[in-house]
Amino acid sequence: MPDPRETLARIRAQADAATDGPWDYQRGHDTPSGWLDAYVLGADGEPVVSEVSDGTAEFIAASRTNVPALADALEKVLNLHVKAQPIPAAYGTQEGGNYCVTCAEEWPCPTVTTITTELEATK
Repeated sequence: MPDPRETLARIRAQADAATDGPWDYQRGHDTPSGWLDAYVLGADGEPVVSEVSDGTAEFIAASRTNVPALADALEKVLNLHVKAQPIPAAYGTQEGGNYCVTCAEEWPCPTVTTITTELEATK
């Protein structure tokens, strides 16, 4: 199973390489909603994206802060769900380490599996 933290690191690197945020959007002129006349502006007020629909511009602008926040939230959940350390042989057993310390499910637990599966679909 791939490490979901590697995918999150790639997503963070993409966000870090983008123009500084937060971003905002505005309509270019007093035109009907849905025209390709909206702009996404960086924190410096310079256009990042131009000539898109209102909904697309609003989504792109919000993504500048939402994507890093979602990556942080997923990493915090992953940090809660970790594989148990093997029990030392000195305790008379070779078993252990194959379960999640948080939910006591078999490792990888359903939480880690779900996050990993969903992140695998990202590019």
